[in-house]
Amino acid sequence: MIQQPSDLVHKLRKEHAELGAELEALEGLLAAEEAPDNRRRLREVVDRLLTTLPRHFRFEEQGGYLTEVVARYPTWSTDVEQLRREHGELLSCVEELRDLLERQAEARELAEPVRRLVQEVIAHIHAHERHENRLVQEAFNLDVGSAD
Repeated sequence: MIQQPSDLVHKLRKEHAELGAELEALEGLLAAEEAPDNRRRLREVVDRLLTTLPRHFRFEEQGGYLTEVVARYPTWSTDVEQLRREHGELLSCVEELRDLLERQAEARELAEPVRRLVQEVIAHIHAHERHENRLVQEAFNLDVGSAD
């Protein structure tokens, strides 16, 4: 069953807002002055991301907008498959960050490799979300435009 574009867009915006809040928390920790609890706070955000991302990806892949995009425009399946592959890559990056934090648990400040990986995770997720947003906008704008 094809969902209404407005329903999907609303759900997608909600999902992206939640994910955006976690990314803002990561960015804030990078920008903050060193404090004894920064590492703990960073681990908390990373742990939340490891819960948020799989749920977010399930929404997109299982009955969410990715299914709808391919249902409406089967020729876009290559773009959709690229986004699905990126889901695994993104999760791996966040898991790598968590592992790095665990290996450096005794360090008092955020080491440069941790900072660099946090920046990479943020940039990778932002790029992925931009690609998703562009695809959804094109698909549903075309769909709405063809109804005229």
